[in-house]
Amino acid sequence: MKYRIFGILMILSILVSGCIFDDTFKADPDIEDVAGILMEDDGSGTGTHYLITGVDADIPVRSLTFNLTDDQYLGNEVQLMGSYNEEDGVFEATGITLLRVMTPPESSEANFITFRDTDFGVEFKYYDSWDLTQGADIELEAPAEDGDRADTISITQGQFTYADSLDDEGDQMTPLGAYLEENFPELSDEDVTRKIGPDNLDAIEIAFDAKEIDYFLYRNGLIYNISFRDNGLISEEHGREFNELVSEFRFIGFTVEDAIVDNANPDGIKDDVESEEETGEEPEEEPDEVVTGILPDTNLNLTTFESLPYSFRADYPASWYYSGERGQEPGVLHHYGFSDEEIDEDNEILSLDVISDSIPSGSSVNYGGPDIVTTSSGGEFAAYLELDGQNYKVSGDKEYEDLILNMAASISKVEREEE
Repeated sequence: MKYRIFGILMILSILVSGCIFDDTFKADPDIEDVAGILMEDDGSGTGTHYLITGVDADIPVRSLTFNLTDDQYLGNEVQLMGSYNEEDGVFEATGITLLRVMTPPESSEANFITFRDTDFGVEFKYYDSWDLTQGADIELEAPAEDGDRADTISITQGQFTYADSLDDEGDQMTPLGAYLEENFPELSDEDVTRKIGPDNLDAIEIAFDAKEIDYFLYRNGLIYNISFRDNGLISEEHGREFNELVSEFRFIGFTVEDAIVDNANPDGIKDDVESEEETGEEPEEEPDEVVTGILPDTNLNLTTFESLPYSFRADYPASWYYSGERGQEPGVLHHYGFSDEEIDEDNEILSLDVISDSIPSGSSVNYGGPDIVTTSSGGEFAAYLELDGQNYKVSGDKEYEDLILNMAASISKVEREEE
């Protein structure tokens, strides 16, 4: 009897364990692979493209993370990774692999060209058959026949003040989540959050129908809106071209005005002291603790970010990532972290803090701008400076001393026109 009970318990244990393992280790059922020859839709389907599988019916597909019309994919056999959209049944591809080249690339009358604007901080590709104009916003207008209203794409930028807050489940709300709650409270972020562009940027997709589509992205105190309006002319073709623009959209560094260099002093070293021969007087000596010099070479390509809350800009390595948040430590008003990987709480390499504390005493160096006070303790190197009444601190491991000095010396104020 004991053995029979033990056997029953073992069978039940295996069955229960099987259920547990099923739920715990089974791959995400929404992610799957489909393969076939990728073709462009002529407007009769629900996707921008479709796959010819040779077995089942053609599969309608679209993608916001890469350009399906690229010559290396279109007309060739590919494998797509992604999931089906529950609303229209279109396969939304998030990954692609070229399996076999079937046809040579076809030439197109319209050229797919790159647009870059470092004042706006964006880069994307669009067809030169569209007319692009730029003022306060970026506007694109599709070709139209006489009497027809052209389809349009617009890219706008506006400030968004993000206050740290918690969602209904007590988790930290993202800036996009806060924007969605403020402007579209009836929508769930799980339903409208997308990844777009080659950098997989987080975006909110608001699609009222196929004729009105908006994407909202957050960057450093700014909300970007990419919108498409179909005014009734060749909507299938222009909708696909809008989709391709979104798949090529990315953020780039902001403009930094070139420093004015004196040809007699190309290193930009500040020197306001006239010579004794010119004045007949002995020049005043600078304090011993301030040293003028030339910035060390970091051997890194630097780009620029801007802080909207505190209206300053600074350089950082172009291949690195950065993130900002309200200061969590005493004396820190705002904190920016930098890393060569997507930033989490464990991999921050350097930090730039806007501080309310006074600048400590230490060695001072001048590279043609404000004096920079440096300190070194326990393997950490820090650079402090005061600019227009605001104090800043750039810090990290001492091995990054040259980069820290370059970042600190690059800090400058941003003047914004009042709206």
